[in-house]
Order: sequence, then structure tokens, then C-alpha cells
Amino acid sequence: NHADWYVDKVIAQAEVYKNSMNVNKDGEINITPGADNDVTTIGNRWINNSVYVFGGGRNQNDIKMGRFDCSSFVHWAFSQVGV
Repeated sequence: NHADWYVDKVIAQAEVYKNSMNVNKDGEINITPGADNDVTTIGNRWINNSVYVFGGGRNQNDIKMGRFDCSSFVHWAFSQVGV
């Protein structure tokens, strides 16, 4: 069940993601100096102050209320420092 339109869509999205990264010639992602500490500081804001909700953290109301699932929490924290 091969759907060319779907494959094309996934590849296009992968290109957008790849082009948004700053990758050096060795394939390592370059992160702005200090961003690792910043993301930890930002993430700590919600430690013990948030609720796990499957599928949570995908809209501004969930984020405001501290309702995240694992991946949305990590995505949100890194997006706060531009990663």
C-alpha cells in the first residue's frame, strides 16, 4: 500500500526539519552557547508544577496550565531557546 503523495509529504517535512538545523560537516548539531543551560532552567519551571496529560501541551491553554505529555514538554522547552 504505497502512497506516493504521503511519501512526498513526509520527505518534504523532513527537509524542512533538516534545513532548520545548524549542522556542521561532521553531522553534529550546533547549539547556541548556553542554550543547554537555558533549556534546563526553562524546563525546571514545570518540574513538580505540571500534570502529565496524554496528548497535552499541544496548544497554548495546555502550556499555560502546565499540561504536557513527555514529547510535548521536551519540544516546548527546546523551542523556548530556539532549538
